[in-house]
Amino acid sequence: MTTTDLDGVRLEWATAYKTQLLNAEREVLHLNEAARLGWADARLDIALDKAQRAEHRGDHGQAEHWYKEAAGLGHMEAMRSLAWLAQGAGDEDTARHWNHQAALHGDVDAMRDLIDEDDRGNLFQNWVWIYLAEHLGSDLRKSTLRAYHDGGLYTGQEYDDDQGGPLYVAGDEGVQLESLSALDDSRARQAAQELFSRISYP
Repeated sequence: MTTTDLDGVRLEWATAYKTQLLNAEREVLHLNEAARLGWADARLDIALDKAQRAEHRGDHGQAEHWYKEAAGLGHMEAMRSLAWLAQGAGDEDTARHWNHQAALHGDVDAMRDLIDEDDRGNLFQNWVWIYLAEHLGSDLRKSTLRAYHDGGLYTGQEYDDDQGGPLYVAGDEGVQLESLSALDDSRARQAAQELFSRISYP
């Protein structure tokens, strides 16, 4: 059946769909040409799209390849994705490496993971992550624990005593760390400032 066999609303739908396909093909052509000419944003878009498609297919080798391409362009979420892929494969060293890279590029969630896991015994480094996160606008020491309605009309909303009913608690208690000496605290703040400068002015 061709569009000449259609009329009315069906013809409109078919024409709109054909236009959408043509636009998508044109967009891919332009994106590939921009990447060929060295435009980093185009290369990043292509790499992320291919990585996500590969991950969706369950092809972790291809997903890793394209996430590494995106990570090489400084994309934090790609670094985190590489860490998750490595964790899923039981490769803790590689997971630690990519988590660390994401933190160095400003991923506050990665910093929190490092405090809780990989850098747990390194008090000085934990404070560096705390101070770096502060430079980026996040206080990892602040509790985000909140009560939320569990079911009913207000399900998922922050709990209101006036409404009552069942509730659940979600969030994070915040990082609790021992204090550093005055000298080490000053060094940790300086290290965080240097890392922040690299993120802000690469």
